[in-house]
Amino acid sequence: RILIVALAISQITAGYITTKAEYDALSGGYKPVTLFVGRSEKNYQTFLAVTEKLAQEGFVSAAVDTATADQQFLGEIGVNEPADGYYIRVRHPGGGKRDYYEYSIDENRLAEFIIYRSMRDLDNQNLITL
Repeated sequence: RILIVALAISQITAGYITTKAEYDALSGGYKPVTLFVGRSEKNYQTFLAVTEKLAQEGFVSAAVDTATADQQFLGEIGVNEPADGYYIRVRHPGGGKRDYYEYSIDENRLAEFIIYRSMRDLDNQNLITL
């Protein structure tokens, strides 16, 4: 199963960056993100619950869970099927760039993402808050 989540990101804080304009200047704009979440039933059910909560808060604009889309989606983003996790695509609704980051999130990091709606950009160690 792959859960593809498109989040409507209203504000991003990356390190000391506090405005969208500052973020755009450094990053070239919002970019799609691919999250990798451990493939355990507990993780999956927890993430489904979080997706529902984020949807209620207006953060989620689309969520798709389908086995038939697995290979097509993975082929589209140019990655192999994960052995022990889910790929979750997060992209700014206004974006169209085919540019993906990949995150590896274990159960503790997933809990942190859920609690704070934030995740660590592993490439440049910026904290991105959704």
